[in-house]
Amino acid sequence: MNLRFVEAFLWVALIDRRERHFRLTNSGNRFLIYAERLLDIQREMKNELGAPESEVMTLRIGGIEPCRTAWGARLLQIPGRQPSPAEYSRHDY
Repeated sequence: MNLRFVEAFLWVALIDRRERHFRLTNSGNRFLIYAERLLDIQREMKNELGAPESEVMTLRIGGIEPCRTAWGARLLQIPGRQPSPAEYSRHDY
C-alpha cells in the first residue's frame, strides 16, 4: 500500500509536496500517531500470540562407531541442558 493510496482513502493530504523537501501536514502528524500505535499493537500481538510454544524436538545424528564413541557425549552437551545417564548409554546418538 503506498502513501497516495492512503491519502485517497482518507481524503486528506498527509505530506506537503509543494517544496523540494516534503514535510508532514497536520493530518500527516495525526496519522503518524495512529500508525505508531498500530505498529506497537502489531508487535505486542506478535510477541503474545506469534511466539511458538516450546516443543520437544528430536535430533538424530548418524555416524560410524568410532565417531559416535568419540563425539557422542560431547554432542549431547547442549547449553542449559543436562543429559540423563540413560542418554549417555544409548547407542543411537
